Amino acid sequence: MSENKNRYYKHSRISEAKFRQILRCFAMDLTATETAQLTAVSVRSINSIFLKIRGRVTALCEEESPFVADDEARGVSVSGVSSKNSQEAQDPVNQYVAFGIYRRDDKIYTEFAPNCTRRILHHNQRHGATLPELVNAEGWKGYDGLVDVNQTRLYRMNSTDELTGQVTNTMNAVDSFWSFAKRRMVQFNGIHKHTFYLHLKETEFRFNYRRDNVYRVLLKMLRTTPL
Repeated sequence: MSENKNRYYKHSRISEAKFRQILRCFAMDLTATETAQLTAVSVRSINSIFLKIRGRVTALCEEESPFVADDEARGVSVSGVSSKNSQEAQDPVNQYVAFGIYRRDDKIYTEFAPNCTRRILHHNQRHGATLPELVNAEGWKGYDGLVDVNQTRLYRMNSTDELTGQVTNTMNAVDSFWSFAKRRMVQFNGIHKHTFYLHLKETEFRFNYRRDNVYRVLLKMLRTTPL
């Protein structure tokens, strides 16, 4: 029997037509359970495929980002597996999740905040230190927004125009992204921290391509770099 040809998923037993159906469900932001019910493919297989797609989406976001990836801050590989050793992975400070948000032109870019920043936020939560004091003391990066995931809180870093005192267009975009991210993440009933980075970059991707046909964008991406 000839090998099943699938231009988007190499060496797969899933036909290209079935894979496109799965990809369309992913583009619609359906869960793995919903996709399994619609496609008659097991939830385990759908989860595996979705994880691989998120890896490709993450790589695309990193390629498009004007900022150099900070591997120390990120702490994960594209596969979503922590690059820290097992002892560090159990450290509650290292597990404390925070990420920075930048806005450039009409797009939003995200990155995991460096470990030192996460420790500051963790200390801020536990001991009530004021964030402006910590920002001035530590000389943080030029984030437009900083999200404390554990508290589901957005810190607006450069929120107003110095002359008018009005909220800037940049912060409007950051607020819109954070609102979008919160809505997306609720549907997953909690996200494991070892895959959080992938979900974060997927959210960045969906926000930046919100005016495009996401399904077509994904098809083009996977035609160039198949799973």
